Amino acid sequence: MSIIRHSLENFVRLERSRPSREALARRRRSVWSAPDHHPEELESFAGLEWDSKMMSMTDKIVIKRSASKKYMRIPDPLFLEGRVRRKTRLLNVWKEFEFRLQDSTVYLLSTARGEERDKGSVSLLDGEVWTEPSLCSIFVRTKNHILLEFLPTNQEEAQKWGDTLATATERRIEDSYSLGGFLGSGNFSEVVIGYDQHRQAVAVKIMQKKKADQELLDSVKREIQFLRLRLAHPRIVQTVDVFDQKDNIYIVMECVSGGTLLNATESKCLTENDCKLVMFSVLEALVYLHEHDVVHRDLKLENVLLQDQADLSSVKVADFGLSEIVKPNRKGVKVTSGMYGTPYYAAPEIARNEQYTTAVDIWSSGVLLYRLISSEFPFDGRDVMEVMHKIKDGVVIFPDHRWTGISKQAKNLIRSMLEMNPTKRITAAGARGHDWFSTMEVAPPPKCENSVLL
Repeated sequence: MSIIRHSLENFVRLERSRPSREALARRRRSVWSAPDHHPEELESFAGLEWDSKMMSMTDKIVIKRSASKKYMRIPDPLFLEGRVRRKTRLLNVWKEFEFRLQDSTVYLLSTARGEERDKGSVSLLDGEVWTEPSLCSIFVRTKNHILLEFLPTNQEEAQKWGDTLATATERRIEDSYSLGGFLGSGNFSEVVIGYDQHRQAVAVKIMQKKKADQELLDSVKREIQFLRLRLAHPRIVQTVDVFDQKDNIYIVMECVSGGTLLNATESKCLTENDCKLVMFSVLEALVYLHEHDVVHRDLKLENVLLQDQADLSSVKVADFGLSEIVKPNRKGVKVTSGMYGTPYYAAPEIARNEQYTTAVDIWSSGVLLYRLISSEFPFDGRDVMEVMHKIKDGVVIFPDHRWTGISKQAKNLIRSMLEMNPTKRITAAGARGHDWFSTMEVAPPPKCENSVLL
């Protein structure tokens, strides 16, 4: 996150030294203008429109999205980080914050002792965006009359910020998608069917901000982070778009109609070969994610979807709300931390609240495979504490009443995935190449049709 030293004292000095109206007229070229061009001729420049009447009357350049671009799918999610000043209503003074723009919402943040703290949020929808020729700043006045001054570090960054902030004031989900029938619900969200401008179906998860806790809002941040990585694989449910608006957050996803793997296991008894088809596809997704330094952290039956309920090879891994990017520690090992996930599927290093690698996903996959074959968890108990205790012990057994007739290769793969030592645990690529899969006829992966939506 860039840090910009732009104190109130400096701002006051700028205000006092503001050039005259005549001088401003000579220096009319702002950070968006180009030499030898009148503002009215710059409608398509950086996707902006200039309000020349407003400029001549008030010495501010109003920035608006071009009407022709209003309904276009943006190539990347709206995201900015930097410094911003907000004018307080009571004392009428400026207060500086770090900020994070997610779609149409600005989150104000402060950092104390290396810890990021939330200081509120502001919706930019229907706001006015402008710049002033004498300053590099971008100003936004919201619909509720909140005044923000964004502080880019240079003119190139200012141009990008101006375009992004102007887009943020006008981007609504109803301009891009029509929402339809109910598909499902969770504690803080519901999922509905949606259709884009080409009548292609999508799934839209709607979360009410009033009901959402901070952890859930953090999960949205991770979904946006995952979207920004631009990852696309036929074994992964694609996050298409995110709309962060005043009352609701909308996550637009590829529509997968075959239900969850949990539903599939409840409706039919899977053979060992069925389990091979499912697990091979899951490992295909993990190989791709881990190659891109992404750890899922919540792999379970509920988060594995089927494109076609009748085709167990049509698996897609979903829900990246707990995913994270692993980064090198002092020893150069790519790790992350935090007690995230579902207890029954949690790796021992998560249960011990240690730093961990992408190997935690392999452990979760081992639990998933064990449950697919036996309909039981390898580590079970009366409560979460007992489950965690058994996970830390790491003793895996295969009771005869569930495992008679199951191949030695299947048990061997599960043991290698449920290895207590993460450095000795089999990798996603190693598991995908295990002998257990040698007798499986692998169907070609499905075409990633929805990647064109990204």
